[in-house]
Amino acid sequence: MTKQIAIVGCSFTDLWTGDDELTENPKDKNSTYSWLWHAAKEHPDVIFDTYAKGGMGPLYFDMCLKELLRKKYNRVLLQLTDESRWFVPLRQEEPKHRPSWVREQITNNLRQYAFYWNTVLITGDIRRAVSKGIYQPKAITQFYKQKIDPNNHWWGPSKLTYQYSRLFNQTLDIIYGKLFDRFTYFSFFEQNVNNCNLEQNVFDFMISKYGWHDFARKYTSPDKHLNYEGSRIAYEEYIKPFVLSKLL
Repeated sequence: MTKQIAIVGCSFTDLWTGDDELTENPKDKNSTYSWLWHAAKEHPDVIFDTYAKGGMGPLYFDMCLKELLRKKYNRVLLQLTDESRWFVPLRQEEPKHRPSWVREQITNNLRQYAFYWNTVLITGDIRRAVSKGIYQPKAITQFYKQKIDPNNHWWGPSKLTYQYSRLFNQTLDIIYGKLFDRFTYFSFFEQNVNNCNLEQNVFDFMISKYGWHDFARKYTSPDKHLNYEGSRIAYEEYIKPFVLSKLL
């Protein structure tokens, strides 16, 4: 039987590479590149279903995990991020019975479930951004910005996000560890929460091994994510042996 793994995460796992179309061969090897491209290419016999979306955090992750339970996935990988993430729905006209995620076939064994809804993403005290749902026109982003002003300081920050994130982390094993046959989670950035006996998150692991200068200069993109080579190293030396291996 073909193995099927569902993946949940943020921009560190999101398949977007900076190109207009999703591709495993980006025009610019220094742009953001997900480790998941490497995993899918190395395991053509495994179906990877990704729900990862840039800018999201535990509130979205929790929604995804409940969707995965509803769909009866058995193997789930969760990539955690910093504790400050939140998202808020925006008014949106939609047809009845519209699913929250729309499936896109990216490669033979890699499928992306793109989020349908328009939202405001909140990250700490530095960023509020309008996130456009799939099938929505590009102009919708500017339309919402004119209506709600995402830069208004009343959008945050708030300690609520941190409290929710810590409750989410502390109950992962209690809730989801018992409901999925195989459930693995790890951290990419800032916090280090995992069930893989890892002492560092991905960024700290790479910095300690390659040094801050080389990590920043050789392995990260201009927007502070991993580039092609950085994601390859993260996959080969961290994710594959310590995280993904538990699901294969």
